[in-house]
Amino acid sequence: MALIVIPEWEYLDPPFRDELIAYVRNGGSLLLVSWRAARPFAAELDVQPEGEVAQLGRYLEHAGWLGGLHTYLQRVKPGPNARPFGRLHHNDDPRTPHDVAATITPVGRGRIGVLWFDYGDAYLNRRVPVARDFLQAMVRELFPTPLVEVTGSHHVDVSVARKGERLLINLVNTSGPHEFEKVYVFDEIPPVGPLNVRLRLDRAPKSVVQQPEGRRLEVIWQDGVAQVAVPRLEIHSVVVVDQ
Repeated sequence: MALIVIPEWEYLDPPFRDELIAYVRNGGSLLLVSWRAARPFAAELDVQPEGEVAQLGRYLEHAGWLGGLHTYLQRVKPGPNARPFGRLHHNDDPRTPHDVAATITPVGRGRIGVLWFDYGDAYLNRRVPVARDFLQAMVRELFPTPLVEVTGSHHVDVSVARKGERLLINLVNTSGPHEFEKVYVFDEIPPVGPLNVRLRLDRAPKSVVQQPEGRRLEVIWQDGVAQVAVPRLEIHSVVVVDQ
């Protein structure tokens, strides 16, 4: 089973909502980003809203770090089946009072995770590293064994496709001033790297090549995981895995 992510949508067609619930009950995982996406699933989440949604200043705690956010937040009180995940502190001190940042609730044989704050602004416009690491931890909790993992930069979008016996891992460099709405043309995008790419495969790959550079990448194969290092990503590369 995979992880389905619903972004900050405020409406879902009821039949689609029901399909998602059936998917979770059969063992799938669902991540709802923001209180907006969570509203259609209120009956399954086992949380009690506390007050109305409000725009608040909070400090997200993750891995010993705090990241400042100014976001719309639905404060909630988790029930016995909903596990809190992460904290949103009222001040830049982890000893201060806090709100629940997210919850994870078992539903049937699967789980539903919810971020109770609007995440998009912190991701795109302000690029808060703590927020990105927190979301990655949430995804990892719900989907612990992904096919591909890429580390080394917060600014790489990853998409995976297959063509015959080949696995195609698209890496897109998203660094640059995306937070400025009126910047339509970038005159420079800083390269990123090195990147570490981990692949969970049923057998060792015959070859791994970074295209269009034509660069063959050395493979470390151990316990069903292939690791390769991409030394540099300019704009867009494809890691072609020949199986």
